[in-house]
Order: sequence, then C-alpha cells, then structure tokens
Amino acid sequence: MIRLFVAIELPEPIRNYLLRLQTGIRAAYWQRDDQLHLTLSFIGDVDEGTARDIDTALATITMPAFTIALDGAGLFGTMFKPRILWAGIAPRDPVIRLHDKIETAIRRLGLQLDDRKFAPHATLARIRDGRAAAPGVLQFLEAHGGLISASFEVNSFALYSSKLTDQGPQYHVEARYPLAGFADL
Repeated sequence: MIRLFVAIELPEPIRNYLLRLQTGIRAAYWQRDDQLHLTLSFIGDVDEGTARDIDTALATITMPAFTIALDGAGLFGTMFKPRILWAGIAPRDPVIRLHDKIETAIRRLGLQLDDRKFAPHATLARIRDGRAAAPGVLQFLEAHGGLISASFEVNSFALYSSKLTDQGPQYHVEARYPLAGFADL
C-alpha cells in the first residue's frame, strides 16, 4: 500500500518566507522545508494498481496555469484548542477549480474522498497541545495574521507519496502534471 495526496509545490522563496515565521509557539510541530505545500486532495492508502490508475487520471486534467500568493494566516480548531496553524491563499478560485477537477478525476475511479469543504491553505504547524500553545498562537496571529507573500505562478501540480517515520512524515513527489499556458501576471 502507498499513501498518496495531490498538492501544489511551493517555490523556494515562498517556503523560505514561511520558514522565517516559524517561531514562538510552544507545543508546535512546525512544517519542515520539504513538508511545505498546498494540499489539493488527500487520497489515502491505495494499492500499486490504483496508484497507477490515479496517475493516469491526473495526467488527463487540463487547466491554464495561474498566479496566487499567500494571504493571511489562521487556524483550524479553536483559539483555546488550536490544531493546525495555516497560511491562506489568494485568489482562491483557480485553486478551487483545480481541486474540483482533481477530485472529479479521482472519484471517477470509484475512490471515496473527504466530503469536507475544501479550504485552500498551506499548513505551517501542527499543534500537539492546544492549551499550552494557545498564547503563542494568539501572538503569532496578531503578528502574522495579515501576511502576504510575493505572487507566484502555479504551472503544475504533483502526486505525492507519504511515509510516516519517527522524524515525522516524509513526502516524495511521484509525478508532476503540467498546467497549460502561462498565467496572467
């Protein structure tokens, strides 16, 4: 079995920007450089044959390249028990369109996917003890809630595999899928 997800790779300058923000929260597991991405669809554990079918389905997706930026920060959970600290994305519409195309292609294979509403974001940290982390999360959001990055072009998306290790998840790009054309800058 192989654990798969689909994501947009973040350019190095954007990852470096996010890495510089990673401080000041007790009980936070900050994402490493190689873990920073924008998840489009979590697929889960599949066999090798299904993984090949997913690769074939994703290769049929067509969409123009587009430009986005990080925009704002927030959390999943509550201020008293935060679970995930994230950076938002703007504009959201092209990311949502790509997500919808990916999920449609995967569902056509008969796979079940999460039905929760898609919220485009890049995970910055996972919080292991929300109560202990709450003061630091509040300070982080006060300082960085209005974060805005430079714009960057999304001209591909990737199929990742994930292995859980003692050092946290290890991600590997299994395949990349180009988006057609060039984004309007």
